[in-house]
Amino acid sequence: MLLETFGLTEIAITEGGVQIAITLDGAELFDNSSHVMGGAKITDKRARDPSHGLGPINDNEMAHALLGKIQTRDACACLKILFAQDSKNTYNEDFPDMFAFAE
Repeated sequence: MLLETFGLTEIAITEGGVQIAITLDGAELFDNSSHVMGGAKITDKRARDPSHGLGPINDNEMAHALLGKIQTRDACACLKILFAQDSKNTYNEDFPDMFAFAE
């Protein structure tokens, strides 16, 4: 679904791969309560802006003129979120599946 959203499905099938990064981040919500989110970020330069179908999102001059440069946060999809302290321990214990996928 993520590849389809960014116009990368056919590219992944016919050209044998696309670039995706794993991203992790956390933030304090209130008084010692935090959340940590893990997701996938589209980093492939052939991706198309899903809101307008213009692309590739990093190189298209017309898209930049009309929309401005796409923010990297707009190319991320949340895959897992939990309430926990933002720490190495949380990453190692609760997100090993994401690290394994990235290898």
